[in-house]
Amino acid sequence: MIRIEKLRFGYNAGATVLHLDEFVVDAAEDVLVVGPSGCGKTTLLHLIAGLLLPTSGRIEVDGQNLAALPGPARDRFRGQHIGIVLQQFHLLPTLTALQNLLVAQTIAGLPVDPPGAQAMLAALGVADRADAFPHQLSVGQQQRVAIARALVNAPRLVLADEPTSNLDDEAAAAVADLLLYATQRRGVSLVIATHDTRLKAKVSRQLALARPHAETLA
Repeated sequence: MIRIEKLRFGYNAGATVLHLDEFVVDAAEDVLVVGPSGCGKTTLLHLIAGLLLPTSGRIEVDGQNLAALPGPARDRFRGQHIGIVLQQFHLLPTLTALQNLLVAQTIAGLPVDPPGAQAMLAALGVADRADAFPHQLSVGQQQRVAIARALVNAPRLVLADEPTSNLDDEAAAAVADLLLYATQRRGVSLVIATHDTRLKAKVSRQLALARPHAETLA
C-alpha cells in the first residue's frame, strides 16, 4: 500500500528535516509513526498524502508515484484512495455532518451517495447527528464525523495525525479502538502519527522517528 525509498525532505530547499531510506506498509496493515514533537511525523503523513512533495526519493501509494502526478490529478487520487483524519478536524462549519461527507465525494470526483454517507455515519455511531452543524456537535461527535468523512470514499489507506492528543486515557482508548475497528473491518491500511505512548499497546508495528530524524523500524 505504501512504499518509500530514499526519502529526503527539506522546506524551501533548506536543511533536510526528514529522511527515510525505506518504509513499506502492506494492505490492511496498521502502523504507528512515533516520536517526540518536531521529529517529522506530521511531515511524513503529509508526504504520504501528497500534500507535500519529497525533495528527493520516491513515495508510492497503491502503486502510484504521487510526485509524478500533476496537482489536480494528485488531488483526485488523494480524494479517491486516501482518507485523512487531521488533529484539527476541519469540518466545514456551514455544512451539516452529512453534507461534510457528501462534499468529500464531490471533491474526489465521485458520485454523490447520500444513502452511503448516511450509512457511514451510522457505522460511526452518529447517524442521529446527520443534520447537525459542527458547532452543534460535541468534540467526540466531531471526531466521529471526521473519521466517517475519511472513510466515505472507500479509501485503501487512512492517515491519522495525533488523533488522541489532549485526551484522557479513557477517551484516547475509545478513539484508537474506533479508528482500528473502522479500518480493519474494511481492510484499510492505517498509519497513525503520534507522540502518545499509550497507543503502543494498540498497534504492534511502529516506525520510530527521533532527533536528528534518524529512523528505526520495529
